[in-house]
Amino acid sequence: MMVSPLSVMPCTSQVALILSTAQAVAHHQGEFLKMEPLSNSSESVCSVESTSPPAQVVADRPSTSTAIAPEISPAMDAAAHMMPVPLCSICGADSTGIHFGVEACAACSAFFRRTVVLSKNYICTKGGHCAVTKDAPGSQKCRACRFQKCNAVGMDRSAVQHRRDAIGRYSSLIKRECSSPTGGLFPHTDPSLTPPSPKSPRHAFQYPVLDEVIYRYKILNQKRKLFYCSNSLGNVFDEHYELQPNELTDFGECMYQLWRIEPRLCVDFISSNRHLAKISAADKVTLFKNFVLMFQAVEEPFITWTSGGIEKDWWMMPNRTYIVFDRADHYFNQPIMKTLNLDKSTAVKLFIPSFQHAIDLVGRHMAAMNMTETEMIALSALLLFDPTCSGISQESRDVLQKLRDQLFRDVINYYENEDVNIDEPETRLGNLILLISGVKLHALKTKENMQLLKIFDLVPRDKLFDEIVGII
Repeated sequence: MMVSPLSVMPCTSQVALILSTAQAVAHHQGEFLKMEPLSNSSESVCSVESTSPPAQVVADRPSTSTAIAPEISPAMDAAAHMMPVPLCSICGADSTGIHFGVEACAACSAFFRRTVVLSKNYICTKGGHCAVTKDAPGSQKCRACRFQKCNAVGMDRSAVQHRRDAIGRYSSLIKRECSSPTGGLFPHTDPSLTPPSPKSPRHAFQYPVLDEVIYRYKILNQKRKLFYCSNSLGNVFDEHYELQPNELTDFGECMYQLWRIEPRLCVDFISSNRHLAKISAADKVTLFKNFVLMFQAVEEPFITWTSGGIEKDWWMMPNRTYIVFDRADHYFNQPIMKTLNLDKSTAVKLFIPSFQHAIDLVGRHMAAMNMTETEMIALSALLLFDPTCSGISQESRDVLQKLRDQLFRDVINYYENEDVNIDEPETRLGNLILLISGVKLHALKTKENMQLLKIFDLVPRDKLFDEIVGII
């Protein structure tokens, strides 16, 4: 039987407890409730089984556990349904229960916890007199006044447990690795660097899944500098240097980088991930073939948008080479295309519509939600950790399912822990997931174009390229 915890609240009397829990179940049935961590304080934790009446109410106390199983009469049940829903003491939205000592909604309780855990300091630009209401858009809520009201209504700081620190701890580990004598371009990947915490939940991984992928993406971009940086040798050794955008001048060289170097970097991106260490080599090959074009279909629209390509009508590639759409005749003339057996008309028909297709399917949606780089990496990881990938073993599916489940938790933690001003992280995550269909459509379009290039021998032979597009 599933037990759905409701809230942290003092159990003053049996009747009041029954009415309160019945009311909460009636109002919030089927909804996801944001829960507060349990603590070893003097508070009692009341919960009710999510089954049909008669309901069983259980009160757990820190020192003892006493089960109370009274019958709820039809009259009492009707009275509970007629009672008004308590309102959040801070913003006036529907309360989800007692959080940190007061009636509060999930958003305000999460905001209070995040502020206390991260020791945030906010400053009001309007003299501390802003209205804190549920109807105000998230970007217009004054956090200083919101936190001031949390304190004014009696939210208890001491009831906050500092528990969601995994991402922060691992971020520090990443910084230490990258700044170590053996770090930088080729950091070590010893999985014994950080022992697992004894307080970690059963589903926790030794390294947070999201931060591992963020770290691998950082290393991927550092290695790209080795291949693509042509300005100065000093820039290769400068860890703060980022590849600068360059307009396409040599189409053949650009295609070589994208279709020979990039797939090999993607192989390293997958094989170096610590969470995939137990995946067999054969299954990693299958994951790579499933992932490589979708990774391209995520990253290229993102860097196109963040570099201003949507407004400037250009397309940016991972080697930071860009193509301006209305200069296609210049890019695809014979001197620029050099060694490729590809005429200008065919190139324009293949590439320009494909780039515009990706912007419409993926890039504009990324811009509309103002996607962060962390979200782009998380979206890529969702596509990599695909337990439905055809042709892999059941053992690998189980590993990937656990990784994807933990990735969802890590993304929610990112939304709650970082100062990204997200009051509804579940909705934000849902919008991120909805991009996957557009990504897959563009990846399929790219694969079709690559198959045409190979079938008609329009680009030089490369075995890895052939495997990616499914020719061999």
